Amino acid sequence: MPYQSLSPATGDLLKSFAEATGPQLEAKLVGASACFAVWRHNSYAERAKIVTKVAALMLDHQESLARTMTVEMGKRIADARGEVAFSAAILSYYAKNAERFLAPVALHPAKAEAHMESSPIGVIFAVERWNFPYYQLARVAGPHLMAGNVLMVKHAGNVPQCAKAFEALWTEAGAPAGLYTNLLISYDQADAIIDDARVKGVALTGSAGAGAKIVARAGQNLKPSSMELGGKRIPRAASFMEPTILTCITPDNPACREEFFGPVALFFRVKDEAARIVLANDSDFDLGGSVFTKDIARGKRVASQIDTGMMFGNNLDWADADLPFGGVKTSGYGRELGDMGIQQFVNKKLVGISAAEAPAVTAGKASAASVPVGETA
Repeated sequence: MPYQSLSPATGDLLKSFAEATGPQLEAKLVGASACFAVWRHNSYAERAKIVTKVAALMLDHQESLARTMTVEMGKRIADARGEVAFSAAILSYYAKNAERFLAPVALHPAKAEAHMESSPIGVIFAVERWNFPYYQLARVAGPHLMAGNVLMVKHAGNVPQCAKAFEALWTEAGAPAGLYTNLLISYDQADAIIDDARVKGVALTGSAGAGAKIVARAGQNLKPSSMELGGKRIPRAASFMEPTILTCITPDNPACREEFFGPVALFFRVKDEAARIVLANDSDFDLGGSVFTKDIARGKRVASQIDTGMMFGNNLDWADADLPFGGVKTSGYGRELGDMGIQQFVNKKLVGISAAEAPAVTAGKASAASVPVGETA
């Protein structure tokens, strides 16, 4: 696929980037694998030094990072600055909380002692989309690097400058080579990465179609995956879509079931609360939803009956690193952010210890098990 910065206003080409060659990609895989062999043994404090430094650098470079985002994908500059700040906050959040999130958990079996402990699994391959160029990266980099994994990331083809800028932050922070690797690769190369034995997990934020292909590939290789899926794009020049309100939508209208990745509002009339719940649940995409009401108890009751990954009351969403993000059905599976976000690609290992007992010995007569080699009882 082409890696091109296109003007959001006109669709004109601003800058293009070449895809990695086969030898270049292999060198990056070797570097990531070698980095994991060391990084996995670093303490949480050592990992946090790098991640915290990147968070600080994001704030130091907030203006240039925001302007790169605005130039490439058209986000309003105030919103772009806010995204940079929130991305930095996510990194800081995991630098501060990772050790607590992954601390051993005591179990209480009838006999002996046991606990669950968490350990990293290796190189994680992430495929991300363009609409939040830094936030999408921070919410995989923060948890998975603090967990002791390393990341290789294929960002969307229309935000290559944002992708390269984020990678440069890790270099500037003194991260070891191979810890965070930006990839400019083809779809065939992406498949090869998923197939590669050195890669142990796959994360995707993208369309449902892309998710189906990637999760199938990961499944063939018996690799864990997380998917955050949605509706990517009407083929047209530039990046503007006129805000639209749709009413009188009949069940046979594709708009009734498709998810619009743009400023489109759909209005449906229903007769009562039960009908609202049925309508809301009659959807293939269920990332998040909102219920607006003055009756808080009623709002909570309705929210509990909606089949989504997230529900909000009297708000569209809350941006907070502590709140797990993710959906169900065609909107994907797995969670990012919060405590759950760091659990996606770690080995949850049971460790059980029993007290060792010495063999029984009868007074004046040694058991066969206690006779030294070369002697007789």
